[in-house]
Amino acid sequence: MASVISDAEYEAWLYSIGESRVLLLEMDHSDGTVYFGNLPFISKPSDSKSNIIFDDVLKDSINFESRVDEFLEIGDLEIINDSSLNYLIDYKWKGFEIRFYLGDPLWGFDDFRNIANGIGGGISTIKRGILIFDILDNTIFFDKFLQKNLLPSELPKPIAFGEPFNVKPALVDSSAIEYQINDGPVTSFTTRDNGAALTPDTSDLDKGLYTLSTMPVGAVSADIIEPNDTPKEIINYIADKFGKTANQTSLDALPTYKLGLFYDSFDVTGKTVLDDVAKSIYGFWKINLLDELTFGLLKEPEVVADFEITENDIAEGGIKSIEIDDPAQKVILNYKKNFNVLDRNSLAGIVAANPDLAEDFIKEWRQVEKENFEINLWASAPTLGTGWADNSDDSYTCDGTQVANSDLEITGKTTLNESYYTAIAVYNRSAGNVRVVVGDDTGAGSWINSDGIYYQTIPENTSDGRIRVQADSDFVGSVHLISFKEVSDYPESTIFIADSFISNSTDAQTECDRIALLKSVVRKTWEVECFLAPAQAEPGQTVKINHPRFGFENGKNALILSVSRSYTEQKVILEVWL
Repeated sequence: MASVISDAEYEAWLYSIGESRVLLLEMDHSDGTVYFGNLPFISKPSDSKSNIIFDDVLKDSINFESRVDEFLEIGDLEIINDSSLNYLIDYKWKGFEIRFYLGDPLWGFDDFRNIANGIGGGISTIKRGILIFDILDNTIFFDKFLQKNLLPSELPKPIAFGEPFNVKPALVDSSAIEYQINDGPVTSFTTRDNGAALTPDTSDLDKGLYTLSTMPVGAVSADIIEPNDTPKEIINYIADKFGKTANQTSLDALPTYKLGLFYDSFDVTGKTVLDDVAKSIYGFWKINLLDELTFGLLKEPEVVADFEITENDIAEGGIKSIEIDDPAQKVILNYKKNFNVLDRNSLAGIVAANPDLAEDFIKEWRQVEKENFEINLWASAPTLGTGWADNSDDSYTCDGTQVANSDLEITGKTTLNESYYTAIAVYNRSAGNVRVVVGDDTGAGSWINSDGIYYQTIPENTSDGRIRVQADSDFVGSVHLISFKEVSDYPESTIFIADSFISNSTDAQTECDRIALLKSVVRKTWEVECFLAPAQAEPGQTVKINHPRFGFENGKNALILSVSRSYTEQKVILEVWL
């Protein structure tokens, strides 16, 4: 029987509080499958799996914890055993699949949805009246080999995505000097011998094959251009290959960076590729409750929250701080992965003719970086060179927007909750004075009457965070104002290093700057125990927390990192980050 409950109706049911919910599971074993539930349930004769009895022997609700790093942990299964289930002890369970379904007790089985899958770890504990089963893993859907097609050598054919650099082609036929760079079409490629460009004798772009007229004397490599070059395109390829629907709304929100991935070993799975895409964009992936593959970015909480919780939604004593992270002093992003690192001594004339390319050949990664001690206080950085003029003939140049005839304001944070330093650079001065003013003429710095760079501290908890450059009527010259956080304020700050398969420096710097901004301030992680419907919270969403303590008095938006819940109860534990 086809499902009667539509996806929209099912989603609405998941968001409803107070519904009766049945959790069913199918547990495969060495001799077949057993069927259990938390409540009595029998599938209908018209269901695709008809007249199946699900024994109500689940002792307690099962806890499911999902995280932004795609990991889903499922708690142990406790089965009530009145000795009638002793026969289960003789079965082999380890490595067999467990499938979880959630629905209403009045529905047919075909209206239930498969909310999670796991791999059985076997019976871990046998005690009076109880059997406890371990669950080893749940990411089995994509944890299958990516490549089943083999070369004549019985090694897997290579698979390329986007713009991988300097890969090692697979030798298909030594007598024909035939190589393969992708098990599928490529747009174009360049092949080399010890870094020196070669001209292929023949090429078949549709099959990723080419031949050479003579056998190379050194290390053969290739740069590839393959059409699936953005995160969205690669994710859709993997979803299609493994028969899973990808949530296109989530993919449309991803950056369109050009990536370069290359795989030529047996141990590569669909999960491997999804993980590599996720780390390339500092993001995460998961399977949602509608069985869709979804992606997201680790980012600032949204300005408009997905939902809000108040003190009445939070359990008594249910909010606590669990981690505080200092800012990163610097962020380094590795990009343009070199898949076939060469020895400098083998590059011959390449070093002299093209030293940048030679450097690419001998290093595994290119790098971009962003210092985090220079942190703007404004929402969008002003443009250098915008200026103002008063009614006299004097002219001034500075960053920002004119406030009055002689004032220039940098607008941004209303309250500064951390101390900052300000640097004012004065140049081409020929007359007059300038100074830095914080707030409403309080905290004014000393007048400056010569070229140079001058520093001033902006105290912590300054209630009026406006920063202005003030000039007297005689000033003639130019001024540049920047503000930055003193690294020594955070002695535990470290250098954050991440790998990304982004293929070009422009995209890499954009992503590096984004990560650096995320890590430019103190980040706090909180645990919040609250009462919500099963689908009301998902990792990657933004929740607004209103609570009379801990700084949430006026409401704060936080990014949900993990959700731990029982689908048959209303209690949910959120791990949030702000």
